[in-house]
Amino acid sequence: MAEVEEKAQRAAVSVQEKKRKLAVVCTNGLANFLEWTKYIQGYELRIFKVEALRDIERAIDWADVVWFEWMNEAAIHGTRYRNIVYKDGVIIRCHSYEALSGFHKKINWEAVTDLVFVADHVRDLVKKGLAEPIGQGQIKWDEN
Repeated sequence: MAEVEEKAQRAAVSVQEKKRKLAVVCTNGLANFLEWTKYIQGYELRIFKVEALRDIERAIDWADVVWFEWMNEAAIHGTRYRNIVYKDGVIIRCHSYEALSGFHKKINWEAVTDLVFVADHVRDLVKKGLAEPIGQGQIKWDEN
């Protein structure tokens, strides 16, 4: 009986110690704003510098929470990937170039839980550029 209890305790500790997995998805060559990741605690963190659609899908399949560092083609594909709906959180960070390029019009907003903007004027550009408002209580709009 003691052996069974010991195994059960080890299994319980193992489950408690398991960290949620955070995938930071960034198009290869655009990883110049990722210094913030060194402050992440409480997650198993992996940075995915993606070059192909399959790389984006691998990151999503691995993670519990997905962070798209840019609101670009990677975020567009990722928010449309079938497994994205099973994630605990989908976060997109928006810089000026994406707001000016219209990428926000191609995102599947149903999959997104949080938006992070580098500045107020970027948030205003995105809000103004959408035909209908997004985030009616489901998406948190945060600043950097």
